[in-house]
Amino acid sequence: MSSMTVFEPTTPWKYEVIFGPSNDFLYKKNPSVKVKNPSPPNSSGKKTKKYWSFEQKMFAVEKVRLIGLTKAARFLQVTEPETYGDLSPSTLQYWIKQTKRSQ
Repeated sequence: MSSMTVFEPTTPWKYEVIFGPSNDFLYKKNPSVKVKNPSPPNSSGKKTKKYWSFEQKMFAVEKVRLIGLTKAARFLQVTEPETYGDLSPSTLQYWIKQTKRSQ
């Protein structure tokens, strides 16, 4: 029997089940953690095409598999701006499709 859902089953170590009557954990915020937005791309001059090495692509794809597409794009832009500063989620999606085809 086929299913029409876009969700795929995953291994238990990738999620956590929280039991309890309230959702207090949703409202607790840690003031010491600040989300840093990536800096906007530099618009001065003509933009050249960016090339990433195979190792850089594989590192990014592994991050996507761990934390998701959008979060991985933002994480890479913030933590390694010199390498992934202008990386878009659509580029990451393309790399994922390429790795699935090569397997």
